[in-house]
Amino acid sequence: MTAEPTPPAPLPEGKGEGTQTSATSEGAQEATPAVTPSLQGGDRGGSLRRKLALLLAFALVAASVWYFAIRTPEPTNDLGRFQGEWQLAVPAVDRDNKPAARARPVTIRVEGDRWVYIADGKERRSALTLRPDADPKEIDLTLLGPDDKPTAFVLRGIYTIDRDRAKVATAPASEPRPANPEEAGTVWLLDRVK
Repeated sequence: MTAEPTPPAPLPEGKGEGTQTSATSEGAQEATPAVTPSLQGGDRGGSLRRKLALLLAFALVAASVWYFAIRTPEPTNDLGRFQGEWQLAVPAVDRDNKPAARARPVTIRVEGDRWVYIADGKERRSALTLRPDADPKEIDLTLLGPDDKPTAFVLRGIYTIDRDRAKVATAPASEPRPANPEEAGTVWLLDRVK
């Protein structure tokens, strides 16, 4: 007759939870602690990696939406850089560095190839022609009549433009185009409004 294995002694109350029993080769049962994934530490690392991957994916999506849908790309040419509204930063000056006209608020609005000079509530429109490949860069402003047709009055000049600041130096068509701002009949310093 074979002897029946004796059952293990009961554990005190509350002890033994999370244990497994396994049979040994001699027929006796042995209590081993059950290993739960949260105690291993491996699952926590995987969860952290998943959270970081989701956070990175969200950041990439947000950056892509900003770059392609929200931001305003920088214009690639000077005509595009001139578009918008400008304010005369200082009164226009003549060759003697004296104000060329009485000081008054002057706004320049560039819409496509139109240069609109606004002062005292009156607008004067000119056709704008840029030659950015010239050295220095050249600008021509041809005054437009009431029918939006070019007149004989042309200001020829040079310009520089940065992101929010422009400098335009002009001379009447009867004089040669200025080679630098010091030779110009009029120099305008413009600050971008919008």
